[in-house]
Amino acid sequence: MTKERAGSFFFLLIGVYVLVQSARLPMGSWTQPGPGVFPFILSLLLSFVGIALLVSSGAGRKLEWRDVASGQVTAWTIIVLTGLFIVGFDRLGFVPASALYLFVLLYAVSRLPVAGAAGLSVGITAAGWVLFVKILNLQLPIGLWRF
Repeated sequence: MTKERAGSFFFLLIGVYVLVQSARLPMGSWTQPGPGVFPFILSLLLSFVGIALLVSSGAGRKLEWRDVASGQVTAWTIIVLTGLFIVGFDRLGFVPASALYLFVLLYAVSRLPVAGAAGLSVGITAAGWVLFVKILNLQLPIGLWRF
């Protein structure tokens, strides 16, 4: 199996899965589309892309799963950090969890200097807090942060 075929199977499987799940949602009418229309259309497009890639992928270099997994250190780092962010979001609260998540991403993954990563993470977190809490009046987890 080549990388192209593996990727096309992945797109096709995700597209078909979302297609089946979105078909269960109400579609609505032409004038008032329901919640199932948008995921249905996107899953159709994703399925077509998967089929097109599957058909167009020819014989190529063989796929070695160990090479793929070991060559994706940055991707795995982002996945693990995002999982930790999701787990800690309610416990820590929006502000500390977001600031810490952004700092680690900017410093460890993007290789920004400590001062730049700290400044950007604080600025983005503050802007997000103002947007979501003050402007949009959303209830975000407070956790350790009391305002």
